[in-house]
Amino acid sequence: MKIRYDDNAAVVIDQEGNPKGTRIFGAIARELRQLNFTKIVSLAPEVL
Repeated sequence: MKIRYDDNAAVVIDQEGNPKGTRIFGAIARELRQLNFTKIVSLAPEVL
């Protein structure tokens, strides 16, 4: 199975892995949770 998105998007992070912004508008991949990007996962409205 492949997950595809309709648009290209990015989350800018600092050297410690923390997001520079405070909002994420789209869904993110489940693998980010496995890679311990918990702050990004908590900001996202949906995890696929």
